[in-house]
Amino acid sequence: EDMAAVVQKQRSVNMSDKKQQQAPPIYRRFVQGGLAAMAGGAASHPLDVIKVRLQIQGEGTATGSTKLGPLQMGRNIFLNDGLSGLFRGLTASLLRQGVYSSVRFGVYDSINSSFKEMNGGESKELP
Repeated sequence: EDMAAVVQKQRSVNMSDKKQQQAPPIYRRFVQGGLAAMAGGAASHPLDVIKVRLQIQGEGTATGSTKLGPLQMGRNIFLNDGLSGLFRGLTASLLRQGVYSSVRFGVYDSINSSFKEMNGGESKELP
């Protein structure tokens, strides 16, 4: 075979591969974005609990009381409330991330895919 025939055959194989690859269903984009955000929220939640406790420590008490640092605050929460004390309020955080981030990621990905289709499958950078 000559080189032109080989190139043409390769192009037809590549085109058929692209046709077989279909975009994932739209709901999948929303679910994946929401689950990823919920995992991140759950992993960082104990740090947020410590941060909030640090911000409110000493309120309602006489001035001059000793303030705890982040590690001491985390230890204090763990000793007084157990491991579950570091995850107090996690349900609200997960619900927020599940709703807000799934919509944000899903809509972004859908709009991005629409722009790619309008540009013939190419991603063009903004100026």
